[in-house]
Amino acid sequence: MNCQEAQEHLSAFFDGELPSTVQESVADHINGCAICARELERFEKLSQLASMLHCPEPPMGLWNELEKQLDAAVAPARPRGRHLRTSIVAAAALLLIGLALGLYVKNTWFGHGHGDHLAENFGSYLEMFQHDPVQAQKILIANYDGNTTTLEEITRRLKYRPVVADGLPKGYTVDSLYLLKMPCCICPQAVLKGEDGNVLAVFEHDADQPTWFGKRPMVKCRCAGRPTTIAEIDGKLAASYKSGSRYVTLVGLRDLDEATRLISHLAARQTAPGR
Repeated sequence: MNCQEAQEHLSAFFDGELPSTVQESVADHINGCAICARELERFEKLSQLASMLHCPEPPMGLWNELEKQLDAAVAPARPRGRHLRTSIVAAAALLLIGLALGLYVKNTWFGHGHGDHLAENFGSYLEMFQHDPVQAQKILIANYDGNTTTLEEITRRLKYRPVVADGLPKGYTVDSLYLLKMPCCICPQAVLKGEDGNVLAVFEHDADQPTWFGKRPMVKCRCAGRPTTIAEIDGKLAASYKSGSRYVTLVGLRDLDEATRLISHLAARQTAPGR
């Protein structure tokens, strides 16, 4: 048996579907051929990846999108055998499906254009927030299954106390609290009101979210001693920084002085013992 014949049988050989005599012939060839042995290793690695994949119910439209991507990926390929080509396409499909579904499980919301959707949704929220915070909040609630909540409920569900739970700087009060099913995590949000009537929003999230600010002007600096990303949005500011194991994003800041004051206060509480 030569390499071409062996490779045509590799898929069925790997699955144990060949007649015993052919199975033995392929095995004998692989034992003496480094090239075909490496080809078999590829099947084994893809199979291991596939076995680790979790398969929740996929979102609508996933299969059509995957078919388009597979068609584009395999169209230029030059197959070395019908069975090998079929197996590689199937393995590639498993891998693509697994990666996509893995993201779906991890983030609870995904898809082709995920970053575009997130940037668009949060971008609309940021623009609206500067002029009409109530209407802006409706955008988040509609897109991320938001619900009003309490400090106690946030603590119970997320197993940590939100940064606003232990008090705010003088002149600020908590107006409302929400839980949002954002792509990165279930995200607690506090809407604050300043004594001058200014409205701010405070988000806590598990991972950095540069997509939230889109392509708006941004600078990286140290605010209250912490590395912080500051974005300008229609004359106001948004700021995002890491404190402890989580990230905090503030929206609706009037200036850097207000950013520094709030970040200094909130960060001190987020890193306090027992949090």
